[in-house]
Amino acid sequence: MEHYDFNQRDCWVVGTTMQLLDKVIQSKLYTGAQLISLGKIKHFFDRIPYWTDDISVHMILSSPTRQFGDHRIMHWWDIDIQDAEIHISSGGYFERPETGGDSFTCMDWRITPNDESIYTDFIDDISRLADDAKSYDQEVHEMNIAQGGYSLDVSDESNLFLDKTVEGKCLGKSLDDFINNRARAGQCGRCSGPVADKDDPVFRGTGLCKTCQYEVIQELESMGVFDFLKNS
Repeated sequence: MEHYDFNQRDCWVVGTTMQLLDKVIQSKLYTGAQLISLGKIKHFFDRIPYWTDDISVHMILSSPTRQFGDHRIMHWWDIDIQDAEIHISSGGYFERPETGGDSFTCMDWRITPNDESIYTDFIDDISRLADDAKSYDQEVHEMNIAQGGYSLDVSDESNLFLDKTVEGKCLGKSLDDFINNRARAGQCGRCSGPVADKDDPVFRGTGLCKTCQYEVIQELESMGVFDFLKNS
């Protein structure tokens, strides 16, 4: 069975990423459609160092924009699994009156099975640009998604829940699309049916009907991650 050859630094990156994923899941920031893809990522990392094939999922968590004097800074954390390759990075965007705005990368790590990882750390350079620049593990440790202002984007071509349409409008592509649809007379964000009166705890506030909740649960149980999500 193909597997990843991790050194000590790789274990640090993967361990920090699993903490990040746990915080996202526990925050209930996701939509019902995004939950399935998050379950795939959780399943993938649970099986590491062994490779799980046929999983291609991309997740980006973005922070609220913070003000430091006249400087504005936001951060993002990126988990991208494309078949055998894992690519994890963190960075952000800053604006300063004297220099304008630009994006930056704090850390970049990627690996494929049976190969050495490629790791680049830019924190020493970025600390001169971003007032709140921190190491990857420190960022994740101090992260408090419950404070609000965070957003989550998920791409997953095999997740049909992300591609459902209602009256020609694609749903589940982003949190904003999902919330806007929920406002439409209490309709389910996936099929436009009536939202369940009593949500399963995992789906509370996600605006799915009972039938769609059941179908998502079946999908998550098949990956062995539903109990984790339910108890988190």
